[in-house]
Amino acid sequence: MSSPPGGYAALMYSTPDGSKTLTASLTAGDAAVDIAKDYPKLLDGLVKTALCGGQAGSK
Repeated sequence: MSSPPGGYAALMYSTPDGSKTLTASLTAGDAAVDIAKDYPKLLDGLVKTALCGGQAGSK
């Protein structure tokens, strides 16, 4: 039995003036849910919510 590739990612973002920062981490491995396909959309929403005044609307 083989398992999907696992790994981790760490992210750090800041507004240009440094007034807001976002640090996040993601660990992937043997989970029943594969977030790889949804990750870009989730990351975009997280960054917009945390750093852009909560305006995470869709594109």
